[in-house]
Amino acid sequence: MNSRQSGPTQSNRRRFLKGSAALLGAAALEGVRPAGAQAPYTPPVIPNNDIRPVGEISRYEQLVRTGDVQFAFSPLQHLHGIITPSHLHFYQNHEKGNIFDIDPAQHRLTVFGMVDRPQVLTMDEIKRLPHVSRIHFIECNANGSTRRVKNAKTIQDAHGMVSCAEWTGVPLSLLLQEAGVQSGAKWLVCASADTSNHSSAVPIEKAMADGIVAYGMNGEAPRLENGGSPWRHHGITHLQRARTWHCHCVFIQPPAQRDGRDVRPHPIVALG
Repeated sequence: MNSRQSGPTQSNRRRFLKGSAALLGAAALEGVRPAGAQAPYTPPVIPNNDIRPVGEISRYEQLVRTGDVQFAFSPLQHLHGIITPSHLHFYQNHEKGNIFDIDPAQHRLTVFGMVDRPQVLTMDEIKRLPHVSRIHFIECNANGSTRRVKNAKTIQDAHGMVSCAEWTGVPLSLLLQEAGVQSGAKWLVCASADTSNHSSAVPIEKAMADGIVAYGMNGEAPRLENGGSPWRHHGITHLQRARTWHCHCVFIQPPAQRDGRDVRPHPIVALG
């Protein structure tokens, strides 16, 4: 009884599926023409009679940062791979949008304090030292704040203050060893050349482990708006969080004492 009733139903279902597939196939083929039948596309020519000194981005590429003079967010949702193009790297500006135009030939890196041999180094001297290249991403502490996430429409709005680049520079340990860090020094304070005197401090052990003075970003000098020209100090702990400063002065001071305990000699940005 059941088998006799199921026969016509299954047959009708097969006919329905075959007919539907045929209709869909015909509709799809109507929109497809052989390549030879399509109108040829001739792209416009961009004339040029001389060398192109820097690379140009196609006008069809519309990737841009969003934000304002103090904050710029990377278009994370549109990037390919792990490297953020330098011109799309996020930035945070502490100078109300102003950028220092520092001449690398006039800039100096100073190492002093609890060292046996204080150092004053030029950019050329820094570049002659052994260097390393590392891929690190940098994230602002304000990234992913509750206010931004609540009002965000894209991942760029919510979490765009993180970027990844290849950084090239001198290991900070090399500079500190050359200066002769004294045994009692425990903290390294890095001060910037900004008018805001932006600075931070890290333990000497951390600076010796993986800090670098980076003068290269993705194969070129750090971009001005990223606050890194002509170099940055990278104190890297884990790849998921890193803090950066471009160094004007690096100095080492003894730990302050309070109730018999070491206290931080300067406001600290946690690394890690």
